[in-house]
Amino acid sequence: MNALAKTLTGLRDVDEVQGSFLLSADGTLLARDLPAVFHAELFADVGPRLARLLDSFDARNGASTIAMRFTDHKLHVRSVGAKLLCVLSGAAVNGPALRMAMNLVARHIESEPAQTDAGAGTLSRDPSTSTSSAGPSSTSRASTSSGSRGFEPSAGPWETR
Repeated sequence: MNALAKTLTGLRDVDEVQGSFLLSADGTLLARDLPAVFHAELFADVGPRLARLLDSFDARNGASTIAMRFTDHKLHVRSVGAKLLCVLSGAAVNGPALRMAMNLVARHIESEPAQTDAGAGTLSRDPSTSTSSAGPSSTSRASTSSGSRGFEPSAGPWETR
């Protein structure tokens, strides 16, 4: 396991976090801490799409974090320098706790030298953990928050639709 993958394991300390992965600016998988059901081939398709999605928000309003809500899951994508930190969580994740953990991991990632070793970051998770992926039939909505304000519009009862 490479150093970046070890860093990602700390995010699982937050309740409802199912795993995480780190992408380069072009969407290449750098490290991952996800259940075995998420194969490396998946990231060849998803990585560049997430990179383009975050670029489109960066160009429009300077957002550095996107939270995509699905029926039972959320995918949090945060830019960390030229990398993308992505966290898959349950819908009931504690937003402030996750943001704090992502901030700590982001600082550690920024201090690490550049690495690319997609296979080395693979971890097996407990098979009893529910890991259904949100497919195209799932309802999704992306919300953005700007930089370091620590505000996630989709985190509470003040949610706008």
